[in-house]
Amino acid sequence: MKVFAILFAICITAAAEAATLNEAILQLQPTAVHDVDFRVRDDADGQGPRIVHWNATKLGAIPNPAQIDQAKAEVDAAKAAAATQREQERTVLQAVSVKLANNQDLTAGEMRAVLRALIRQQQQQQQQAAQAAAAAPAR
Repeated sequence: MKVFAILFAICITAAAEAATLNEAILQLQPTAVHDVDFRVRDDADGQGPRIVHWNATKLGAIPNPAQIDQAKAEVDAAKAAAATQREQERTVLQAVSVKLANNQDLTAGEMRAVLRALIRQQQQQQQQAAQAAAAAPAR
């Protein structure tokens, strides 16, 4: 059982590292399509994830390790900022829901926060739909 747990942890870690490399590549090459223009694989051999397919015609040269590290840092910073923003929105939305449940009026700032949250949610849904459409096989 312990061996299975260790292997499972290794696979999860390898998948997370590969996902991070995918995100870094998409940060560097926003028009790239995963599994079409590039492919990343981690064989869990201790070497970490690597690029196994790269469409040089569309994307140019494969990014060097320094470029990938910089892109990873940018992705991490963007994720941290987004998490902070979501937490702030969640706090405001909780306060808004209490006010609405008590038939209290909202301040202009609270109304703006609700609108920002709704717009962000709609943008995320549109982005996910576009990514799914781009990843779908052509018919």
